[in-house]
Amino acid sequence: SYRIFGVPRGTPLTYESFVGVVHPDDRSQVDAQWQAALRGEPYDLEHRIVADGRVKWVREKAYLEFEKNGSLIGGFGITQDITERKMNEAALQVLNEELEHRVVQRTRFYSVLAAINEAIVRKRDQQALFEEVCRIIVETGGFRLAWVGLADPKSRVVRPVASCGETAYLSGLT
Repeated sequence: SYRIFGVPRGTPLTYESFVGVVHPDDRSQVDAQWQAALRGEPYDLEHRIVADGRVKWVREKAYLEFEKNGSLIGGFGITQDITERKMNEAALQVLNEELEHRVVQRTRFYSVLAAINEAIVRKRDQQALFEEVCRIIVETGGFRLAWVGLADPKSRVVRPVASCGETAYLSGLT
């Protein structure tokens, strides 16, 4: 514990000195758990400390012994530095969120493709197909704008023929 808490060996450890090392945001939780332990409840929690100028995560477990009249005789406990585990958990959480985001994007992409394929089969009119494709891209794909343009071979200008969504951008193209 001395090494984990950054305290020189032989330094008397009191509850007050211990709470002084506990991260300020975790002090009320630690104190509540300790007060519960003094009433006979288990003391087993994870929290942060500030030691040697660094924030560390620890897991603490204590076993307290009481007299028959309920007064505290003593106890023993363990403190484990779990900083690396917490850092790995945080990194894993970020990766899981990124993966979930990619799954959502890919699912949306395949939904758009499937709907467009269905439109290609159903629509017989080219203009109706273009309009349906634009609608699918905006409504199913979540895009702000979709448009189809056809190039005029003589002027080499692309002119929008169908669109859906925020079409103000297209006014500069015509």
